[in-house]
Amino acid sequence: MAGNPVYIAFGRGLTFSWFAFSLFWFWASWKQIDQVFNAIAVVEWIGIWLAIWLCATAALAAWEALRAGLLSIRTSETPMLLGRHARVVYASALGLAAFVMTVMLNQPAPDIVYKAF
Repeated sequence: MAGNPVYIAFGRGLTFSWFAFSLFWFWASWKQIDQVFNAIAVVEWIGIWLAIWLCATAALAAWEALRAGLLSIRTSETPMLLGRHARVVYASALGLAAFVMTVMLNQPAPDIVYKAF
């Protein structure tokens, strides 16, 4: 059963949904959690989480299909995306992104334009 692609897709969607649900508890204050639970009925909660699960399942299945399609492009023996040149480009882009994020995060906070109002 674990080799069934539908089972795998729904399992990934369920894992992502559980992860998203667990983040809610870490990011929200108790007051916010209380407001959300008081505003939404149980049936609506079930509908929301089913929608999140199905959307996550569809998005992750599309991602895996795209990944499999890109990995099927071959040059000689290995997939093109796993070749030496593709790995160098990927590592360079990742290093550049890390450098840019480090520079941006170490900058002082900008002054607020409307401070005088």
